[in-house]
Amino acid sequence: MEQVDLLIVGSGPGGYVAALRGAQLGAQVMMVEKDEIGGTCLNRGCIPTKTLHKSAELFTEMKKADEFGFQIDNINLDYQRVSDRKEEIVGNLKDSVKKLLKKAGVQTVFGRCELKADKEAEVDLHDGSKMEVKANSVIIATGSESATSDLPGSDHKDVIGTDEILEMRELVDDLVVIGGGVTGVELAGIMSEFGVNVSLVKRTPYISPVDDDIAKRLFSILKRAGVNVMTQSQVKEIREHDGEKSLEVVVEKKGKEQRVPADKVLISRGRKPHLDGLEALDLEIGEDGIQVNEKLETNIPGVYAIGDAASQGAMLAHVAHHQGVLAAENAMGEERTYDDKAVPNCVFTVTEVASVGENEASLKEQEIPYKVGRFPFGANGKALAEGKIDGQVKILSHQETDQVLGVHIMGPHASDLIQEGTVAVKEGLKTADLGELIHPHPTLSETLWEAALDSLDMPLHQLPKKKKK
Repeated sequence: MEQVDLLIVGSGPGGYVAALRGAQLGAQVMMVEKDEIGGTCLNRGCIPTKTLHKSAELFTEMKKADEFGFQIDNINLDYQRVSDRKEEIVGNLKDSVKKLLKKAGVQTVFGRCELKADKEAEVDLHDGSKMEVKANSVIIATGSESATSDLPGSDHKDVIGTDEILEMRELVDDLVVIGGGVTGVELAGIMSEFGVNVSLVKRTPYISPVDDDIAKRLFSILKRAGVNVMTQSQVKEIREHDGEKSLEVVVEKKGKEQRVPADKVLISRGRKPHLDGLEALDLEIGEDGIQVNEKLETNIPGVYAIGDAASQGAMLAHVAHHQGVLAAENAMGEERTYDDKAVPNCVFTVTEVASVGENEASLKEQEIPYKVGRFPFGANGKALAEGKIDGQVKILSHQETDQVLGVHIMGPHASDLIQEGTVAVKEGLKTADLGELIHPHPTLSETLWEAALDSLDMPLHQLPKKKKK
């Protein structure tokens, strides 16, 4: 039986980061992966979708070249080349992670790991042999899997999940996306920009945890981009189409039925923790995953759980990264706790959306008095120069103390700009602190400064708010 200091199950964004941090702290680390290095995020999630997003964005921008003084005719899309580029980027990143792990001295083992009592494990290696391991500490980073669907007709060959749509080498003419969470909205926008006729069917009129006001504006922009957005709608059935299309989706809204034809139907209804290989452990498991405390430790001493498999935190790669570091440090004797007060969320679609902290609905529910500061990208010089003027920055702060409680951004590079808001929420800064911070000009970052000034009733590059009578 092989003895190690730290055994990590899963090599996704939480697992491989935990392995690297553990090695930095002097641990003898073994990481077991049953599939591919990088997990869902690198292979079938974050990186592939953002690569497609960039290609789709560039395709859209080239169509507007005449606005910038260029005459470009016959712009053709080679989607197979787009797909090849995606695979190249994923491959390069995987190679980089492998090199980092090897340099750090992490022992990477490929096979199915079954955890046993007393922090022991049995690994069925891909070559058919078995390995037995005993560790001082264990970190479970098994990630998540797509939630199953019980919709009638969901077993049809042309009903696909996110893995399959990312593997497609050819585009379809008509696509119905069922599920308007972050992934569904992203893929609906991406495919629409590539010229696919997309219908997005969503039961609610919002996207958690995005502020409702921002979500409504995003859906308006998606509609303008050509997406048939069907909110507050319920899919009743997916069935064979009598005409030239493969399928039709039966949608009900306010008691009325509508049939939407499709070549493919993408079901994107969230994810659930992947818990294979843990059956022999007496772990406390809830609907939100393996139950852990603030140190990310399970009910079994010395066994930790992180990322999508754990109950603490949202199913986000950057949450898994952070938790991987904390769990590795705790496993090596440090005292670290997880705090999810300021976790940024991002949506990469026809225009980016990012948020952190509270939204208006959550503040109203908690009966916290608040005020709103806004600034539109249409009044920002850099946004105008780039031709990207849709969206706004919205800052929510406490009515009495002026503390920043939430920041919501829809517009160009929202995913990059949100980090200033993340710092403000985490450190309990006030809007006056943001207002006094010098922002470089001309940059998109000035929109946060201007929104802070608006909250303080001293707007500079927009008209002052109308006083309530």
